[in-house]
Amino acid sequence: MRFVRAGLFTLAAAAGVLAMAVAVAFNSAVQTEWARRALARNRLVSGAVGRVAIGFGTTQIEDLRLERDGAALTLPRLEADLPAVAEAFGHQLLVHRLVAKGWTLDLSRTPPAPAYLGSGSLAAAAMFQGVFEELRLPADLALDGVDLEGEIILPPAPGQPPLRMRVSLTGGGLAAGQEGRFAFTARAAPSPGSPLVALAFDGLATAAMDTPRTFTRLALRVTAAASGPELGAGVKLAADLGAVRQSGGESYTATLATDRKQLAAVIANFPTATRRLNGTWQVDLSDDDLSPFALGRVLPVFAAAGGGRFDTDAAGQDVHLSGSLNAVLDRLAGGRSPLTELGSLRLAADFDLTRRRSLLRVDHLAAALSRTGPILEVKSLQAFALDVGSGELQVADATHDLLGLTVDALPLSWLQPWTSGLGLAGEPLHGDFVASARHGGLSLNTSAPLRVNRISLAVGGRTLCQDAALALGVTADYTPQGWQVEVAHGNLSDPGRSLLDFDGKVGRLAGAGQPIKWAGHVVANLPAVLAQPAFASLAILAPDPAAPGQTRLVPALTDGIFSGEFTGSLGAPTAVQAKGSLTNLVANPAITAAALPAVSAELRADLGADAKVTFRVPLIITREDRRSDLTLAGTVGLGLRGLKVEGEVASSRLVFDDFRLLGAPFAAAGSGGAPGVGNLAPAIRPAWGAAAGRFKLALKKVEFGQFVLTDGTGLLEVSSGSIGFSEVAAHFADGGSFALTGALDFAPGEPLPYGLAADIAATDFDPAGLLRRASPGQPPTIEGKFGLQGRLAGRGLTPAAALAGAQISGQVASKGGVLRALSTEISPPAASSGKAAVIGALLGDVASAVSDVLSRRKSGGFSNAAQAVMEAAKDLSTVSYDQLSFTASRDATLDTTFKDIALISPELRLRGGGKVSARTGVPFLDQPLELELTLGARGHLGEALKYAGVLETNPDDLGYTPCLLPLKVAGTLDKPDTSELQANFLKLAYDRSGAADLVKELLGK
Repeated sequence: MRFVRAGLFTLAAAAGVLAMAVAVAFNSAVQTEWARRALARNRLVSGAVGRVAIGFGTTQIEDLRLERDGAALTLPRLEADLPAVAEAFGHQLLVHRLVAKGWTLDLSRTPPAPAYLGSGSLAAAAMFQGVFEELRLPADLALDGVDLEGEIILPPAPGQPPLRMRVSLTGGGLAAGQEGRFAFTARAAPSPGSPLVALAFDGLATAAMDTPRTFTRLALRVTAAASGPELGAGVKLAADLGAVRQSGGESYTATLATDRKQLAAVIANFPTATRRLNGTWQVDLSDDDLSPFALGRVLPVFAAAGGGRFDTDAAGQDVHLSGSLNAVLDRLAGGRSPLTELGSLRLAADFDLTRRRSLLRVDHLAAALSRTGPILEVKSLQAFALDVGSGELQVADATHDLLGLTVDALPLSWLQPWTSGLGLAGEPLHGDFVASARHGGLSLNTSAPLRVNRISLAVGGRTLCQDAALALGVTADYTPQGWQVEVAHGNLSDPGRSLLDFDGKVGRLAGAGQPIKWAGHVVANLPAVLAQPAFASLAILAPDPAAPGQTRLVPALTDGIFSGEFTGSLGAPTAVQAKGSLTNLVANPAITAAALPAVSAELRADLGADAKVTFRVPLIITREDRRSDLTLAGTVGLGLRGLKVEGEVASSRLVFDDFRLLGAPFAAAGSGGAPGVGNLAPAIRPAWGAAAGRFKLALKKVEFGQFVLTDGTGLLEVSSGSIGFSEVAAHFADGGSFALTGALDFAPGEPLPYGLAADIAATDFDPAGLLRRASPGQPPTIEGKFGLQGRLAGRGLTPAAALAGAQISGQVASKGGVLRALSTEISPPAASSGKAAVIGALLGDVASAVSDVLSRRKSGGFSNAAQAVMEAAKDLSTVSYDQLSFTASRDATLDTTFKDIALISPELRLRGGGKVSARTGVPFLDQPLELELTLGARGHLGEALKYAGVLETNPDDLGYTPCLLPLKVAGTLDKPDTSELQANFLKLAYDRSGAADLVKELLGK
């Protein structure tokens, strides 16, 4: 008995524990907490629940909210009668009653392309095994009664509020051996003032089950009715979907019809033996049939009629599609497509196509697209197949073409998807293609060149090219060994002349890691190219021959050819090589009549594994018999603020005047250097773009005008807004050194955006070599060691213009040298004639008559004024000075002014100033000179001038006595003109020597 009591106590305890567990499991608070935790763990759906109560025969859920991908379901209350124990332990879902009312399904914020229409759905479709196989249930199902009523909020049409639709679903009777019937309704009433129509949907769905888990028949019939002010009695549309499972397989039907006609029909079978889906399709449909049910969205205008057959395996890898289709299309993509502007299009097509895994077979294809006339036509000329995996082409007769394509009038707007960001316009494109078998692959060639007239191109709203004509031939080859596209005989022209002639090709060999390679050649007629809007900033205003007194914009060049060729690869390796040349350049006469140099350049750039580009750009400029070279080399990488460059600028000889002359047409267009230059908009970005970095200078020889510098070194530092130059130093070819420090900056939005500021220093510079090169065989005007401390500053529309117009100021000093600027010949040259010849001859006679007196004169004494004047002229012809200094400056007129000239020698002191007047295209040493000087003398020179009677009485602070004769020098720095001093000396000689009366008589006075 004791063991029996223990057993009974144990059973009672276990029963108590079980009862407690059951009580806890069926407690609403516990069930609600479990549901909330399950929702929190779910990664696909987020939501919340107010209360969950699951009993033995009923289930209640209150205040449920679920969200996914923008869709939100709000369910105030759901009640269901179902045996919970049977569901939990018997894999059964036996619903006797399901009631949910007042719920809302908000779809107004769902994206246009729902996530569930992605690759997962496609994968599921690829595994299609039949509708009824897909509907095989994992548990027994019975559904006796359903009563659902709520509201669905649909996404809004453009410019309209979201559309609300009242929905109800009632029915039941679904179980093994029975047919369930479910009726549903949906009503949509648009808001007052909305252009939307009222919609009503009524439907009946039936399903028959042979077992608790499988179906034998499915059917759905939906009748839609639309009513509104513009629809009269209204429009009705009926859709029928059906599926039947039989012993031999499954069959499907889908039809769409109105009261008057059938719009679309698909009839298909899925036999068990073949596991292939086959059937027929037919369509006779237009936008008028569907637009009342589009919920306010604008549909393309279309009408399509056709039919055919289809056959595919369960995996969709073996598909056969045939038939014909005729369609009219307008207002494509609901008014949002570039094709919208095309108007009404007509499509007629007949086709018989097969896909067997990677093999695409064309047995027949004929399609034509037209508008008011033909646009595109394509036609198969024989049956063929292409294995897209291996690239192998299978064709019955390789000697015949496969396809013919005629481009009758293709609108350029159709190319917009491939020209994103470009504004492309012009007349329609014309051309003919044929496709043929070649080398085991497919080749597409133009049998008639592609042509388009009056083409224009714009980028970012800025027109680059307009009113041009394009013609080119195209060949595209695809073989198992690779692919290649080639453009041949390309030409871009404007009315009456050619702009560009070009050809090129791009291709890639088959196989992993093969690079894409390209090559090409281009020849450009520069005046024609510069006349296009892209280069409007390089035009100048010149007189218009057709309208006297008027001007017009013309290119800066009147002749010139650019020729270039290029090759490159993208992949491993990635490299670019290019060669180019500028020849036969002729500037507009309004700029310069000088012959422009010829230019040739090369480029080599390689992309390394570190993502840096290594480049080398040699540049050669040739003019007449001289040659300049400049080489840029270095690396380009991507820094925090854009491109970062490190490199070197090197040259063995650089003639700056040739570079300046080459840039003259473009500097004139931007800086006002040519007459009548227009006010063109300044650049908004610097010429060097967003690049930043450092360049070392290595310049062996630089010829700047008549200056020659050697061994130039320094550092250029480029940033987004300036180019700084520091430690720039060089030697003068004639001795001495040169140093420069400063920057070229860019100020966007300024009328003259480029600004140049620099400090200049020169030491031990001897101008004698410079002057000897300017006038070989002539003694230099001045020689000595000079020092310079100065500054230059200028602004311009281009960097060259900023340098050309820079204002300069500086101090020049020398501590010893020779001055020949005052060299004067008292006796005129033998080639002289007339009165000057008579004066010269007479002076010679006077000098001869007193020669024996001169030989007997005492030291420092003079026998007459003629001899004193001749001695003074001799002393002034070559002056060995101890000090020379002056201030030099160049102003906005480009005139160079000399101030505070001070020269001191043992017998001579000079003070004064003057200027060199700028002349366009004339070297500095050959520009007009004007000097006004005051002279002080002592020693032998002082005695001679004193004897001649042209010295004042009292000496100055340094002991030099001022001279009464005016001292003016004209001519040029290279060839000073002292004719005024000569005339004064001659007059003084004859006046003081007693020969004046004789001179007057000889001159007829």
